[in-house]
Amino acid sequence: MFEQWINGFLVYISDEKNLKRSSAEAYISDIRAFQEYLHSLRLNEPGEVNDTEVIRYILSLQRSKKNSSTIARHLSSIRCFFQYLRDEGVVKTDPTKNLKPPRKERRCPSVLTKGQMMNLMDMPSDKSEKGARDKAILGLMYGTGLRVSEIIGLKIKDVDVKGRSVNTKDRLVPVEQELLESLKRYIDEYRKDEEPGSPLFTNSRGTNLTRQGLWKIVKSYSRTTNPQSIRNSFAVHMLSNGEQPGRVGQLLGHSDPSSIHALTELVDSAQRDSGGRA
Repeated sequence: MFEQWINGFLVYISDEKNLKRSSAEAYISDIRAFQEYLHSLRLNEPGEVNDTEVIRYILSLQRSKKNSSTIARHLSSIRCFFQYLRDEGVVKTDPTKNLKPPRKERRCPSVLTKGQMMNLMDMPSDKSEKGARDKAILGLMYGTGLRVSEIIGLKIKDVDVKGRSVNTKDRLVPVEQELLESLKRYIDEYRKDEEPGSPLFTNSRGTNLTRQGLWKIVKSYSRTTNPQSIRNSFAVHMLSNGEQPGRVGQLLGHSDPSSIHALTELVDSAQRDSGGRA
């Protein structure tokens, strides 16, 4: 009986739901996998399936190391199938009605150690304009946690030496003295003849850096590092040093400080693994 209704379901999602062939095939593949599982339990009729069997099937997918996205897709396919069967009068209730897919795993944020960050920032030589620019960029990324869009949008006038800060469009970000001196040296030596409203960082043609250009600069020093890794490192190292999550969220420009929850968990986990040492 299952085969009959699977064939009918394929027609339904292909014709009435107008799903693409690849999507329809994925649905059917998931349903057939569920059918094989039910067959192992000697369940051959749709009406014999209840939520317990579906839950046990989901658990079997978890035990086989399927990721949460794959499991959620299987549950979605099964749910759609049983909704079809209910509409056709084959079953009275949908056994997936009150079931929720597993939470998606959070990807562990990419973070460099303090030593790795120091090594990265030491790589550019400030003996050339490009090297001085790159050293200033890397230092600014790690010293402030600015977004890529904020860094490429900075103007020369946005560096406030007296106020020891840089001014983005929506906030003032404090800058430590050593980084401030590095920025000042770069400006005095290579950007002093430019208008205050000119871009702080430019490419080899003297025009604005793009997002792709900034990523390439970082990648030229470390193929395994990217701007987001550096931004994450800024946040994690501040949290490790005892800074409050709300303050770190403000520095990162988050309207909702809870958005650094994953980074906070990462710090807590690292401290537990090291016996409480930051």
